[in-house]
Order: sequence, then structure tokens, then C-alpha cells
Amino acid sequence: MVKYLVVLILIIFFSCNQTSIQNSLTYFGGQITNPKVDYVYLVKDGIAIDSTLLDDENKFMLKFNLEKEGLFHFKHGNEFQYLYLQPNDSILVKLNTWDFDESIVFTGKGAEKNNFLINLFLITELEDRNFYPNYHFDSQIFSKKIDSTISSKEKLMSKFKKANQNISDGFLNLTKAGIYLPSLRKKENYAYGHKILLNLPDYPLIDDQFYQYRKQINLNDTTLIHFHPYQNYLNSLIYNKASQLKEKDTLNQSFSFISLQLIDQQFKSETIKNLLLKQTLMESFLKNSPCKFEDLELEFYNNTSSNTKDKKRISKLFNDSNSLLNQDLLKDFDLIDTQKQLNNIKSLIKQRNTIIYFWSPNSMSDEYLVSRIHYLETHFPSILLIGINIDSSQSSIERTMILPLKNQFFLPDNSLGKVHISSNFPRAILVNRDGIIENSFTFLASKHFNHQIADLEKY
Repeated sequence: MVKYLVVLILIIFFSCNQTSIQNSLTYFGGQITNPKVDYVYLVKDGIAIDSTLLDDENKFMLKFNLEKEGLFHFKHGNEFQYLYLQPNDSILVKLNTWDFDESIVFTGKGAEKNNFLINLFLITELEDRNFYPNYHFDSQIFSKKIDSTISSKEKLMSKFKKANQNISDGFLNLTKAGIYLPSLRKKENYAYGHKILLNLPDYPLIDDQFYQYRKQINLNDTTLIHFHPYQNYLNSLIYNKASQLKEKDTLNQSFSFISLQLIDQQFKSETIKNLLLKQTLMESFLKNSPCKFEDLELEFYNNTSSNTKDKKRISKLFNDSNSLLNQDLLKDFDLIDTQKQLNNIKSLIKQRNTIIYFWSPNSMSDEYLVSRIHYLETHFPSILLIGINIDSSQSSIERTMILPLKNQFFLPDNSLGKVHISSNFPRAILVNRDGIIENSFTFLASKHFNHQIADLEKY
């Protein structure tokens, strides 16, 4: 009876004309108040597996065959939240983008577990806001603070289990990670946080008992690799251990190189190892100005990672990063504007300090791009901004044309500009009024970007 009531509610809610629904399907739908964009994505393992437009009432519905339960997330604009789905679930979500996470409410078959997840997320988020002063305490008192945060969430889990008898092993494993790992991550951050907060010259001495919990954590659980509490814990673990090794290092190795070696030693799962190796290498690449790979780190990555696809893209990114060099004269290349007129980059610059930014709908949301460019136009009015969408498909062109952005272009097939974006990785190039490259590879979200523009304005 419950199953048919859920289906009936779905039919009424969406005013569907269907008279029958296949019971084998899994449903996810809902209504979004104050939507930022007109679509919703459903993502699994970092890949969008389905999407749909909002209707006139800002409602949406996805239905699909689901053979195996697991962790998904749904994405709307720049926001996302987790969704745990089991076969035959029929879940509705209501949310308001003005208060995205706090407003989420799930209803329908499968709602209970997802409401528990979002509540756990909000509790952890609140803990994080007020926790930093605790790094002032010694390690024993700090451990007691951590135990207290875990205990309160364990009690919530106990109540949930009593009210929901048929919890799957997969969901139980996920919730345990959500309960323990955010708090244990703080223990991994303790040595660094204590050192910084107290302005100590060295890391504090911590006995092995402090890290006893590590023996209970599965570092090779591929079912959790796209769950942020799990990824965040692994990253903090690596950072903590690498920091200790760096402090004792006599070979003057880079922190990133030490981290890469540590990942190779600590992780057995090829999937997890490959992901962490790539993340560490990319963090090292992006922190440089201009962005570049360190030879020793790149060599180690190529010899250690078994992910052929990632290595090919890294190789293309390496080539992109070397396609231009600081203080080179920018070579001309062709562009097509939104009216399909042919242009060239040198004629567009016209003796102005310029930011040329390459982007695509796959690399950043419309909302972020528009907000970021409008910020730059407001704060750096003397700088010319030229946007190049590297996705020249018809749908991407149409989408670009309705964005409230000036100076948007595409690369024709034979444009020499394509040599700079063979990896499809978004980048920005800073060129002075004489056409000389001042920064050959940076990116719009770089924390150094404003300083880099300020340097450009000196010319």
C-alpha cells in the first residue's frame, strides 16, 4: 500500500498523464524555490549521469533503472548535496536556493536516510564553524573534545537505527564515515593547528596513543571515494604525515614530492591511489605562478599512476603550460565571435592590458563565470577581458550568446589558439599593452589572481 501511495503522490505532484509506472524504476524529483539556473544534474562517481530542466513551476523529475544502491549527488548551479539511492526509491526534495542546505527536506520512499544524511552534514558544518579555538589545548584535552563531538552523533545514529530497522550495510558504512571522519580529520589537523595557533617554532610532540584510531580506518574503501568526509580525511592524513617527514627531511625534497611518495606507500587501492596522486600533482601545478609542473614530481607521477586516461590529460596539460612563456610576444591566432565573424587576437587587444580566459560549460557554471567576470570588470575597469569558450558545439554557442558577458569568442578548427588548450583545462593568460605575456598560465579562481592583475596594471 505504501508503495502505491508514493507513486500516487508523484503523479499528483507533477501532474503527469501517465496511468501506470513501472515498479522497477527509481524516481528522484522535487521543487526548487528561487532557482539559480533552469536545470538539475544527477551525479554518480563524479560523472553527470542524468539531467533535466525545471518546468514552469520549478519542478523536475528523473526516473531511471537503478541496479545497485549507492551514493549520488544532485547539483543545481554551484550548489550540490548528497543523495543515497536504493532500487525502487521514490524521493522528492524541496529546497530554497537562498538557504540551500538548511532548507532541504526529503519526502517519499527512501527519504528517511537522506534526511539523516543532510542533518548529519549540518551538524558537522556547525561544529566546524566554532571548533578552531580548541587547537589551543594540549593533545589530551583536545582528544576529549573530539570524543564529545563523536558521542553526540553516535546517539543520533542510535535513534535513527531504532526507528529504521532495515538499514543496508552500504548506508551504514557511509553514515559511519560521516560520523567519525570529520572529527578524526581534526585530529590529523591538530599538530599543524596547534603549532600555528600558539605560534610555535616546531610541531608539538604527540604520543602514538593519540593516533590509535588510524588502525580502524579503511584507507582503500572505493565506495566512499566520492564522499567528501572520506576524501577530506585522506588529504589531512597525507598532509599531516608529509609535514612530519618534511620537518626531518635532509634531501631538500619538495612537500608535494614527499606527499606523492607517501601516497604510493600508504594506499593499495589503485583507484584511490591514482586519484590522490593526481590531486597532489595538480595542487602543486596550480600553486605556481605561472602554473607549471615540477620535473621530479611529474616523473614520479607518470611512473606510479596506473590511470592511462589521467596521464594522457596531464601530458596535454604539460604541453599547454609550455605553449607560451612569460615575456614572449603573444603569437596571433583566429577567433570567431558570437555573430560568426572572424577576428584575430592581436586586433582585439589594441594596446590594452588584457586577460584572455579560456573556459567551457564543463569547467565552470554559468553563474560562477558571470559573477567572476563582473567582479573583475568592476574592480579592474582598465583591463580588457576576452573570453574564449573552448566548446564550440552549437548548444554551447547558443548558451554563450545568452550570457550577460561581453567579448565572448570561439576558436575555429584551424586556429593556432588551440595549441594552448589541448587538455581542455581552463586557463587565463595575462598580456600587457605591447602584446608581451606577463603570466602565461593562471586561472580565474586562483587566490593569487588579483595580485597577478595588479602586477599587469603596472605596465
